[in-house]
Order: sequence, then C-alpha cells, then structure tokens
Amino acid sequence: MRRRRLVSVATVLTALAVAVGVGGGTALAAPDPAGGAVRLAAAPEILLAVNGFPRTVRFQFTVGDAKNAKATFELAKAADVATFGFPAACVTTGTAVTCALGSPAQVDVVVRPKAGVAAGAKGSIAVTTTADGVQPHTQEIPVSVHAGVDLTLQEFPAAKEYTPDQKFTIAPVVANYGGVTAKRIQVVYSYALGVVPSNYASCQNDADARRFTCTYDQSIPAHNTWGLPALEFGFSEDAFGSKPVSVTVVALEAVAAAEPVVSAQGTDINVDDNTAIFGTTVKNTYDIAANGANASGAKDASVEVTIGVKNNGKATLDGSATGASPFAYTFAVPPGTQVTGVPAGCSSYVEKSGGGVDIKPGAAGGTFYGCVTDSVWFKAGSTDSKKFTLKITEVKADATGTVSFHNPFAEIKDPPADKDTANDTAKVVINPSSTSGNNGGTTTSNGSLPITGTSTNVPMLVWTGGMMLMAGFMLVLLGRKPEKTEEVQTPA
Repeated sequence: MRRRRLVSVATVLTALAVAVGVGGGTALAAPDPAGGAVRLAAAPEILLAVNGFPRTVRFQFTVGDAKNAKATFELAKAADVATFGFPAACVTTGTAVTCALGSPAQVDVVVRPKAGVAAGAKGSIAVTTTADGVQPHTQEIPVSVHAGVDLTLQEFPAAKEYTPDQKFTIAPVVANYGGVTAKRIQVVYSYALGVVPSNYASCQNDADARRFTCTYDQSIPAHNTWGLPALEFGFSEDAFGSKPVSVTVVALEAVAAAEPVVSAQGTDINVDDNTAIFGTTVKNTYDIAANGANASGAKDASVEVTIGVKNNGKATLDGSATGASPFAYTFAVPPGTQVTGVPAGCSSYVEKSGGGVDIKPGAAGGTFYGCVTDSVWFKAGSTDSKKFTLKITEVKADATGTVSFHNPFAEIKDPPADKDTANDTAKVVINPSSTSGNNGGTTTSNGSLPITGTSTNVPMLVWTGGMMLMAGFMLVLLGRKPEKTEEVQTPA
C-alpha cells in the first residue's frame, strides 16, 4: 500500500479541472433541436460551496448545420452569488458575455462563489442561443451556494487491454472543493464480473454484490487533494471483454469548526462528481464451437434436430450489462424439409423483395433462423441447445443445412474473434449416407431410416455480431486544464 499524500489543490489544478456536466450538479437536458435550431444540450445546475474552490463548468450545445451560432450568458441574476470566468475569445457587454460556438460546440466557464456569500444564496444565469435564420432560445441555469464538503474524484486514464493473468492498479485522487474539512474517507469499488480484488486490511469485499469498500481515517481540508492508497486488482481465468470498475468516494464526517459532524453518504454538496470509471478490457480467450445434428426419416415424417453452440473456454461471455444474450448463431434449414417446431430464442429471417428483412420470433416455415443463447452468461464449458422439429417434404440423401456464426442479414460482417474458427460451422444432415465429417463442429444423431445418396453443401454465410459487450458506463470526470479565462465581475 502506497504512502498517503496530502497536497494543496492549487498545485494540481491542471489535473483536477472539473468536468462540466458533472462539475456543478445535475445536468439539465434540453430537447433535441429541430429544423436547424440551436439549443443548450447539456449543462449542470451549478452548485457551489461557501468558501469553496472554483469549478470549471462545461456548457454543451447542439448546433447541427446552423451558421454563425452563438451563446450569450446573462449573469445579472447571479451577481450576488458568484463570479464567472470565460474564454478570452468571448465578448463581454455589461453583464452579458457572448461566445461563438465552434467545433466542439461548448463553452467552459470558471465559476467562483462570491466572497462572503452565505449558504442558501441562490441566483441564475440565462443562456440564449442564436444563429443565422434561427429563432433565439433561452434557458435558465440555477446557481446556488451550500455549506459542507464537496469531494470530486479525478478521472482515470483511458482503458487498457489486459490478458486474464495480468494485474492492474487503481490509484484514485480526490479533491475537496468544499469549504470545510472532509474526514474519514470511504471509497467503494463496484467491479464487473471477472474482476478480482486483492486483500487489504482497510477494505471489505462483498463478492455477491461485487462491491469492494475501503475506509480510511484520513482528513482532506478544504481546497486540498489526497492520493488514495493504490489497490491491485486481477481477473478470473474466464474474464473477457470490457471489465470496468466504478469508483465512488464519500466523506463519512465533515469538520466545520472544532467539532466533527457525522454525515450520511449522499450529503456531499454535489454527488455527481464523486464517481469515476476505471476501464479495462480483457483480450479474447474463448472458443465457441457450432453443434450440428443428423436425422433420418421417410417422406412426411417429422424428425427433431438439436443444434447449438458450446463455449470451450476459457472466457465466459457476459451480456449482463445490457441484459441481452451475449452470443448469437444461425441455422440454415436443410432442403427438402419444412420447419414445424421452433424453440424459444430463435427467429425466422425472411428477406423482403424491396430490401431489408422480416424477423419473426418463433415462426415456423422459415428457411433461415437466428438464435441467441438462453442466458446472459455463456460460461466456459457450457452448451446452448435448441431443438427444431422438421417435416421431411422430399427425401434427399445427405440433405444438408448448417449451424453457423454467420448471418447474411447482419450489419456487422466480420467473424467473431474466436480462437479456433475451424469449428465455427457444423452440418445438419437429413438422411445421411454416412456420419463422417461436419466442417469441424459436433454432430448428434436423431431419427432413423438412413438412406444413401450424394451430399449437398450449403454456402458459408456472414457474421451476425452476436457479441454484446459493456459500453460506456456511467459518468467519467474530465480532469483537464481549462482554457485561458478572463473574469467577469458582475455588479452587485
């Protein structure tokens, strides 16, 4: 465990410039623009601390194709609450500041609580957007001052890729933007399935909830920052894909004067910036094999074929982030047969004459089906099986269909990044002349009355994009040096 550090926020200001949208409070979202309108797309309610540290607030705009887009900030109603610093390119006229909206269409504003302002003080700023030929639009943004702690967690570096046997270290840095001392710091690491925390004396692990909680008897004075002890994490053998760790910091006590005040979690002035995401991605170690089948029968007989896929490991495929099945595969129906029974989790794909495709879950009579695994977890060593019922409409020797990871109707055309692509296709043969060979997959036998004849091969199809990984994940703080600013002193 590394040595604890306590230094002035001023010495690390460039590393701790607060991301807007999260720097001030809850984001206020405006409707999407229509007809070329210009709108304030994202801006926070601005929450400041009595005697607190200045915050950088990012105002984001939706401009579209509008020309000469501008944003004007009217500050008069916030004159008794805060002062505002804008980028040098903006133009000040009285209590209003106008900024041209370029690319990206955003304005970073440094907001400071006014000297001597008391807790409970409130005001607002009006943001008006304009552009050539566009109706002006105005939105009010609240500004308020509060007493207490205001912890802000610094953003983490960009996600890196690991192998399951590697370790990674999380070293959070937290700043107190409030006006009082934060005491007894608690950090909660909520980790994805497949992440394994190490053991530390100050921390407790709830494996069922995947929550690792550490409590430190540490104080962070107002306007100071603290580098938390670095913690090591690893991966389970079957980890694969995006494996983020969400880190949240709170102060269990606040010291305003001589006596500490015990505070419940969530009483931080602005909890939106108490969380950051540490991203990791685990390289592929899985091999999915297609399982085919054989069956035999006379004309008009019904036979059952059990198809599917097996995860040979080592990786477990995880769809829990989206609640969707993590893997998809397809079944091209053998010629001379008609599907009369369709299992759950499978849909008929029918190409439209004018383009596109009709997807009909559970529909019989199709010639091509897409299926998904039954569970959001496709664990190493497990098999997903689907049982179709086929009516033999014409007896053909070696009438062959396929189980595959390829789908001609999918937008994603690349095959899965699987370790062994030789077993990604398996045959489904009706009335086989022999049981040898199935393109690398596994074949099971069903039915009776085998006959002889020649084989028919079904062409390889194109990938369905069945893998669904975690994407984005909550809110990440910005942590960058703000642009050069000039302060606008608004009249009282």
